[in-house]
Amino acid sequence: MKTFFPLLLFSTLLSASDCCCLPLPNTLSMGPEFYHVHRTREGGTIQDGWICAGRASYDRIKSFGFYWGANALYGIGPLTGHTGKGAEIKSTFKDYQIEARLGYTFQTEAWIQPYLTPYVGIGYRKEYNNFHAPSPLILNFETRYPYAALGFLSGVNITPQISVGLNFKGEVMYEAKCAVTGDPEMDDFVLQVEDDWNYRVELPVIYRFCPCVGGFEAQVTPFYEFRHYGGRENYPFDFIDTKLMIWGFNLLLSYRF
Repeated sequence: MKTFFPLLLFSTLLSASDCCCLPLPNTLSMGPEFYHVHRTREGGTIQDGWICAGRASYDRIKSFGFYWGANALYGIGPLTGHTGKGAEIKSTFKDYQIEARLGYTFQTEAWIQPYLTPYVGIGYRKEYNNFHAPSPLILNFETRYPYAALGFLSGVNITPQISVGLNFKGEVMYEAKCAVTGDPEMDDFVLQVEDDWNYRVELPVIYRFCPCVGGFEAQVTPFYEFRHYGGRENYPFDFIDTKLMIWGFNLLLSYRF
């Protein structure tokens, strides 16, 4: 009994070598993404809430070949919390992102067919946090910035139909800005944000219905993401240091060809 589970695991991994071929390179994916946002600002303001999003992506991963890919995200949901002085606040959070990537894939056809795809990329993000009653200040904040991305995709085929992976991406912001609107006593204005870097870690699990002839796949991907918008002196107000800790998962239906 003590040796049964190690032998079972070994035989399962060994069966992956029976796969008749590498998966086809092109993948189109689409599906929902659900994530929890924990937003904090220097001074004690805290907000939490669940965001419902839609994600679409395309990836071309070919053994010892150039990689290219792109993805887009739109999410929306409510945040609730309190200011540093204890006042109740509520807002609607919106998340927009688009990204393109270019890299190279290293993969062997032996055993569990592991692959590693380092890449660079560029992207653009808009993040809205629009406050409403009973918040003390009914203002709209739009944080926007382009960024450079550096990361990798990776995976192994546990069986011909099931693969697991580890993905990492770092984002370096460039000239981030925050537009403030909705103040009835002041004109709209734009604050400069201190650029910082953000990161995201993913653990995808993929099930292939027809591993050697392409077709549909199902994917679930838990993830953790961190965003930091640095505080900076501005006029007429300073931008307050803001951090977002995000965790969740997506459920994607993919077509491989």
